[in-house]
Amino acid sequence: MTSRGLGTRLLVVASLWGVMTLAWGDEPSPPKTFSEPSAGLPSDPLEPFVPAMPIEDAEKAKIEAKKLFVLGVSQLDQRNVLAAKKSFEKALSLDPQNLAVLKELVPLALQLNDVVAGMEYCERAVALDPKDFRLLHLLAGRHAEVGKLPEAVKLLEQARQVEGVLQDDPRLYIQIRSDLAQHLESLGRSEESIAPLQELLALSKGTEGQTLTEFTKRFLDRRKFMDVEQLGRALAKGGRYDEAIKLLDDSRASDDRGKRLALVIAEIAFDHGDFERAAGELEIYASLGSQNKAALELYAQSLDKLGRQKDLLGQLSRW
Repeated sequence: MTSRGLGTRLLVVASLWGVMTLAWGDEPSPPKTFSEPSAGLPSDPLEPFVPAMPIEDAEKAKIEAKKLFVLGVSQLDQRNVLAAKKSFEKALSLDPQNLAVLKELVPLALQLNDVVAGMEYCERAVALDPKDFRLLHLLAGRHAEVGKLPEAVKLLEQARQVEGVLQDDPRLYIQIRSDLAQHLESLGRSEESIAPLQELLALSKGTEGQTLTEFTKRFLDRRKFMDVEQLGRALAKGGRYDEAIKLLDDSRASDDRGKRLALVIAEIAFDHGDFERAAGELEIYASLGSQNKAALELYAQSLDKLGRQKDLLGQLSRW
Protein backbone atom coordinates (compact mmCIF):
# COMPACT_ATOMS: atom_id res chain seq x y z
CA MET A 1 0.00 0.00 0.00
CA THR A 2 1.43 3.29 -0.90
CA SER A 3 2.03 5.88 1.70
CA ARG A 4 -0.55 8.08 0.04
CA GLY A 5 -3.24 5.40 0.39
CA LEU A 6 -2.39 4.79 4.02
CA GLY A 7 -2.69 8.47 4.81
CA THR A 8 -6.11 8.59 3.28
CA ARG A 9 -7.32 5.62 5.33
CA LEU A 10 -6.02 7.16 8.54
CA LEU A 11 -7.99 10.35 7.80
CA VAL A 12 -11.15 8.33 7.24
CA VAL A 13 -10.66 6.36 10.46
CA ALA A 14 -10.06 9.56 12.39
CA SER A 15 -13.23 11.06 11.00
CA LEU A 16 -15.31 8.01 11.89
CA TRP A 17 -13.89 7.96 15.37
CA GLY A 18 -14.94 11.54 15.88
CA VAL A 19 -18.49 10.75 14.80
CA MET A 20 -18.64 7.71 17.07
CA THR A 21 -17.34 9.71 19.96
CA LEU A 22 -20.19 12.23 19.49
CA ALA A 23 -22.77 9.45 19.21
CA TRP A 24 -21.61 7.13 22.01
CA GLY A 25 -19.67 9.38 24.29
CA ASP A 26 -20.92 11.03 27.48
CA GLU A 27 -24.26 12.73 27.02
CA PRO A 28 -24.04 16.53 27.00
CA SER A 29 -24.88 18.11 30.32
CA PRO A 30 -28.45 19.42 30.51
CA PRO A 31 -28.90 23.16 30.13
CA LYS A 32 -28.61 25.07 33.31
CA THR A 33 -31.85 25.94 35.00
CA PHE A 34 -32.76 29.61 34.35
CA SER A 35 -32.53 31.04 37.82
CA GLU A 36 -32.68 34.76 37.05
CA PRO A 37 -35.96 36.61 37.72
CA SER A 38 -38.27 37.31 34.76
CA ALA A 39 -38.49 40.66 33.06
CA GLY A 40 -34.94 41.41 33.94
CA LEU A 41 -35.73 42.31 37.55
CA PRO A 42 -32.80 42.13 39.95
CA SER A 43 -32.66 39.20 42.33
CA ASP A 44 -31.74 41.43 45.25
CA PRO A 45 -34.55 42.81 47.44
CA LEU A 46 -36.14 45.89 45.96
CA GLU A 47 -35.27 49.15 47.59
CA PRO A 48 -37.87 51.96 47.80
CA PHE A 49 -37.48 54.63 45.14
CA VAL A 50 -35.84 57.73 46.45
CA PRO A 51 -36.09 60.69 44.04
CA ALA A 52 -32.93 62.63 43.39
CA MET A 53 -34.73 65.77 44.50
CA PRO A 54 -37.22 65.51 47.36
CA ILE A 55 -40.88 66.08 46.34
CA GLU A 56 -42.42 69.13 47.92
CA ASP A 57 -45.52 68.70 50.07
CA ALA A 58 -47.59 70.80 47.67
CA GLU A 59 -46.59 68.56 44.78
CA LYS A 60 -47.42 65.46 46.83
CA ALA A 61 -50.86 66.92 47.49
CA LYS A 62 -51.44 67.48 43.77
CA ILE A 63 -50.41 63.91 43.00
CA GLU A 64 -52.81 62.60 45.62
CA ALA A 65 -55.56 64.87 44.24
CA LYS A 66 -55.08 63.38 40.78
CA LYS A 67 -55.42 59.88 42.22
CA LEU A 68 -58.63 60.88 43.97
CA PHE A 69 -59.92 62.44 40.76
CA VAL A 70 -59.42 59.16 38.88
CA LEU A 71 -61.12 57.33 41.73
CA GLY A 72 -64.06 59.74 41.61
CA VAL A 73 -64.48 59.26 37.86
CA SER A 74 -64.45 55.50 38.37
CA GLN A 75 -67.10 55.81 41.08
CA LEU A 76 -69.22 57.92 38.74
CA ASP A 77 -68.97 55.20 36.10
CA GLN A 78 -70.31 52.81 38.75
CA ARG A 79 -73.14 55.30 39.49
CA ASN A 80 -71.90 55.77 43.04
CA VAL A 81 -72.64 59.49 43.09
CA LEU A 82 -72.17 60.15 46.81
CA ALA A 83 -68.83 58.36 46.94
CA ALA A 84 -67.68 60.22 43.82
CA LYS A 85 -68.63 63.55 45.35
CA LYS A 86 -66.61 62.77 48.47
CA SER A 87 -63.59 61.77 46.40
CA PHE A 88 -63.78 64.97 44.36
CA GLU A 89 -64.22 67.09 47.48
CA LYS A 90 -61.19 65.50 49.11
CA ALA A 91 -59.20 66.06 45.92
CA LEU A 92 -60.24 69.70 45.91
CA SER A 93 -59.15 70.13 49.53
CA LEU A 94 -55.68 68.94 48.49
CA ASP A 95 -55.56 70.96 45.27
CA PRO A 96 -58.00 73.94 45.36
CA GLN A 97 -57.01 75.06 41.85
CA ASN A 98 -57.82 71.74 40.19
CA LEU A 99 -60.15 72.80 37.38
CA ALA A 100 -61.09 69.27 36.32
CA VAL A 101 -62.29 68.46 39.83
CA LEU A 102 -64.30 71.69 40.05
CA LYS A 103 -66.04 70.98 36.76
CA GLU A 104 -67.03 67.53 38.00
CA LEU A 105 -68.36 68.92 41.27
CA VAL A 106 -70.68 71.51 39.70
CA PRO A 107 -73.20 69.07 38.16
CA LEU A 108 -72.77 66.63 41.03
CA ALA A 109 -73.72 69.22 43.64
CA LEU A 110 -76.71 70.36 41.58
CA GLN A 111 -77.81 66.78 41.05
CA LEU A 112 -77.81 66.34 44.83
CA ASN A 113 -79.79 69.60 45.27
CA ASP A 114 -76.86 71.39 46.89
CA VAL A 115 -77.35 74.54 44.80
CA VAL A 116 -75.26 76.82 47.02
CA ALA A 117 -72.22 74.55 46.80
CA GLY A 118 -72.79 73.98 43.08
CA MET A 119 -72.75 77.69 42.35
CA GLU A 120 -69.67 78.18 44.53
CA TYR A 121 -67.84 75.50 42.55
CA CYS A 122 -69.12 77.09 39.34
CA GLU A 123 -67.78 80.52 40.29
CA ARG A 124 -64.38 79.05 41.16
CA ALA A 125 -64.28 77.14 37.87
CA VAL A 126 -65.21 80.24 35.85
CA ALA A 127 -62.45 82.19 37.59
CA LEU A 128 -59.96 79.57 36.39
CA ASP A 129 -61.53 79.12 32.94
CA PRO A 130 -63.27 82.38 31.91
CA LYS A 131 -64.07 80.97 28.44
CA ASP A 132 -66.19 78.04 29.56
CA PHE A 133 -69.44 79.30 28.05
CA ARG A 134 -71.53 76.50 29.53
CA LEU A 135 -70.52 77.36 33.08
CA LEU A 136 -70.94 81.07 32.36
CA HIS A 137 -74.49 80.48 31.13
CA LEU A 138 -75.28 78.24 34.10
CA LEU A 139 -74.01 80.82 36.57
CA ALA A 140 -75.86 83.63 34.79
CA GLY A 141 -79.09 81.67 35.04
CA ARG A 142 -78.65 81.29 38.77
CA HIS A 143 -78.05 85.04 39.20
CA ALA A 144 -81.17 85.79 37.15
CA GLU A 145 -83.24 83.43 39.30
CA VAL A 146 -82.35 85.36 42.46
CA GLY A 147 -82.91 88.76 40.82
CA LYS A 148 -79.28 89.68 40.16
CA LEU A 149 -79.82 90.71 36.55
CA PRO A 150 -76.77 93.01 36.19
CA GLU A 151 -74.51 90.14 37.28
CA ALA A 152 -76.33 87.79 34.89
CA VAL A 153 -75.89 90.23 32.01
CA LYS A 154 -72.17 90.55 32.70
CA LEU A 155 -71.71 86.77 32.60
CA LEU A 156 -73.80 86.39 29.43
CA GLU A 157 -71.83 89.13 27.70
CA GLN A 158 -68.68 87.23 28.64
CA ALA A 159 -70.12 84.01 27.23
CA ARG A 160 -71.24 85.80 24.07
CA GLN A 161 -67.67 86.86 23.34
CA VAL A 162 -66.30 83.30 23.46
CA GLU A 163 -65.36 82.08 19.99
CA GLY A 164 -66.51 78.76 18.60
CA VAL A 165 -69.74 78.47 20.61
CA LEU A 166 -71.88 78.19 17.49
CA GLN A 167 -69.87 75.22 16.25
CA ASP A 168 -69.71 73.51 19.65
CA ASP A 169 -73.29 74.06 20.81
CA PRO A 170 -75.66 75.94 18.46
CA ARG A 171 -78.60 75.71 20.86
CA LEU A 172 -76.61 77.34 23.65
CA TYR A 173 -75.29 79.99 21.23
CA ILE A 174 -78.91 80.95 20.58
CA GLN A 175 -79.97 80.73 24.22
CA ILE A 176 -77.12 82.94 25.44
CA ARG A 177 -78.16 85.74 23.11
CA SER A 178 -81.85 85.32 23.80
CA ASP A 179 -81.36 85.42 27.58
CA LEU A 180 -79.04 88.40 27.27
CA ALA A 181 -81.56 90.38 25.22
CA GLN A 182 -84.37 89.62 27.65
CA HIS A 183 -82.37 90.64 30.71
CA LEU A 184 -81.21 93.85 29.05
CA GLU A 185 -84.80 94.65 28.14
CA SER A 186 -85.87 94.01 31.75
CA LEU A 187 -83.18 96.42 32.92
CA GLY A 188 -84.41 99.11 30.50
CA ARG A 189 -81.28 98.78 28.36
CA SER A 190 -83.11 98.15 25.08
CA GLU A 191 -80.41 99.73 22.94
CA GLU A 192 -77.88 97.17 24.15
CA SER A 193 -80.22 94.28 23.36
CA ILE A 194 -80.23 95.11 19.64
CA ALA A 195 -76.85 93.55 18.80
CA PRO A 196 -77.49 90.04 20.20
CA LEU A 197 -80.94 89.99 18.61
CA GLN A 198 -79.50 90.99 15.25
CA GLU A 199 -77.01 88.13 15.57
CA LEU A 200 -79.88 85.70 16.04
CA LEU A 201 -81.76 86.96 13.00
CA ALA A 202 -78.62 86.96 10.88
CA LEU A 203 -78.11 83.34 11.88
CA SER A 204 -81.69 82.40 11.01
CA LYS A 205 -81.27 83.98 7.58
CA GLY A 206 -78.09 82.02 6.96
CA THR A 207 -75.92 85.12 6.63
CA GLU A 208 -73.35 83.98 9.19
CA GLY A 209 -71.72 81.56 6.75
CA GLN A 210 -72.29 78.68 9.15
CA THR A 211 -73.45 75.17 8.41
CA LEU A 212 -76.32 74.37 10.77
CA THR A 213 -78.01 71.07 11.45
CA GLU A 214 -81.63 70.62 10.43
CA PHE A 215 -82.61 70.53 14.09
CA THR A 216 -80.99 73.93 14.72
CA LYS A 217 -82.62 75.39 11.63
CA ARG A 218 -86.05 74.28 12.80
CA PHE A 219 -85.37 75.64 16.26
CA LEU A 220 -84.43 79.03 14.80
CA ASP A 221 -87.47 79.01 12.54
CA ARG A 222 -89.83 78.37 15.45
CA ARG A 223 -88.53 81.34 17.39
CA LYS A 224 -87.97 83.66 14.42
CA PHE A 225 -91.01 85.88 14.95
CA MET A 226 -90.37 86.10 18.66
CA ASP A 227 -86.89 87.46 17.88
CA VAL A 228 -88.30 89.79 15.23
CA GLU A 229 -90.85 91.15 17.67
CA GLN A 230 -88.25 91.65 20.40
CA LEU A 231 -85.85 93.38 18.01
CA GLY A 232 -88.60 95.59 16.61
CA ARG A 233 -89.53 96.77 20.08
CA ALA A 234 -85.88 97.36 20.98
CA LEU A 235 -85.32 99.43 17.83
CA ALA A 236 -88.43 101.50 18.50
CA LYS A 237 -87.43 102.18 22.09
CA GLY A 238 -84.02 103.20 20.86
CA GLY A 239 -85.61 105.89 18.68
CA ARG A 240 -85.28 103.92 15.45
CA TYR A 241 -88.98 103.79 14.61
CA ASP A 242 -88.72 103.60 10.82
CA GLU A 243 -86.17 100.79 11.06
CA ALA A 244 -88.39 98.89 13.46
CA ILE A 245 -91.46 99.18 11.25
CA LYS A 246 -89.52 98.11 8.15
CA LEU A 247 -88.17 95.05 9.96
CA LEU A 248 -91.66 94.01 11.06
CA ASP A 249 -93.24 94.72 7.67
CA ASP A 250 -90.56 92.74 5.82
CA SER A 251 -90.87 89.80 8.21
CA ARG A 252 -94.63 89.78 7.86
CA ALA A 253 -94.41 89.80 4.08
CA SER A 254 -91.94 86.90 4.03
CA ASP A 255 -94.14 84.39 5.87
CA ASP A 256 -97.89 84.02 6.43
CA ARG A 257 -97.20 83.32 10.07
CA GLY A 258 -96.02 86.91 10.38
CA LYS A 259 -99.51 88.32 9.99
CA ARG A 260 -99.92 88.34 13.75
CA LEU A 261 -97.11 90.88 13.95
CA ALA A 262 -99.89 93.39 13.22
CA LEU A 263 -100.53 93.75 16.95
CA VAL A 264 -96.84 94.47 17.63
CA ILE A 265 -96.76 97.04 14.84
CA ALA A 266 -99.92 98.65 16.24
CA GLU A 267 -98.41 98.92 19.72
CA ILE A 268 -95.16 100.43 18.41
CA ALA A 269 -97.04 102.82 16.14
CA PHE A 270 -99.31 103.95 19.00
CA ASP A 271 -96.32 104.59 21.28
CA HIS A 272 -94.72 106.58 18.48
CA GLY A 273 -97.86 108.69 17.98
CA ASP A 274 -98.84 107.16 14.65
CA PHE A 275 -102.46 106.50 15.65
CA GLU A 276 -103.73 106.01 12.09
CA ARG A 277 -101.25 103.18 11.52
CA ALA A 278 -102.08 101.71 14.91
CA ALA A 279 -105.83 101.62 14.19
CA GLY A 280 -105.28 100.12 10.75
CA GLU A 281 -103.01 97.37 12.08
CA LEU A 282 -105.50 96.52 14.80
CA GLU A 283 -108.24 96.12 12.19
CA ILE A 284 -105.93 93.73 10.30
CA TYR A 285 -105.30 91.87 13.54
CA ALA A 286 -109.03 91.56 14.19
CA SER A 287 -109.63 90.24 10.68
CA LEU A 288 -107.41 87.27 11.53
CA GLY A 289 -109.97 86.19 14.11
CA SER A 290 -107.75 87.29 16.98
CA GLN A 291 -109.52 88.99 19.84
CA ASN A 292 -108.19 90.03 23.21
CA LYS A 293 -108.86 92.74 25.74
CA ALA A 294 -105.52 94.49 25.26
CA ALA A 295 -106.05 94.82 21.49
CA LEU A 296 -109.59 96.11 21.99
CA GLU A 297 -108.47 98.73 24.51
CA LEU A 298 -105.64 99.87 22.25
CA TYR A 299 -108.06 100.15 19.33
CA ALA A 300 -110.45 102.28 21.39
CA GLN A 301 -107.56 104.53 22.44
CA SER A 302 -106.35 104.87 18.85
CA LEU A 303 -109.82 105.90 17.63
CA ASP A 304 -110.08 108.32 20.53
CA LYS A 305 -106.79 109.94 19.57
CA LEU A 306 -108.05 110.25 16.01
CA GLY A 307 -111.37 111.75 17.13
CA ARG A 308 -113.29 108.77 15.77
CA GLN A 309 -114.98 107.60 18.95
CA LYS A 310 -118.28 107.26 17.09
CA ASP A 311 -116.71 104.64 14.84
CA LEU A 312 -115.96 102.35 17.78
CA LEU A 313 -119.39 100.70 18.01
CA GLY A 314 -119.49 100.00 14.30
CA GLN A 315 -116.02 98.47 14.40
CA LEU A 316 -116.79 96.37 17.43
CA SER A 317 -119.60 94.65 15.54
CA ARG A 318 -116.98 93.55 13.03
CA TRP A 319 -114.71 92.28 15.77
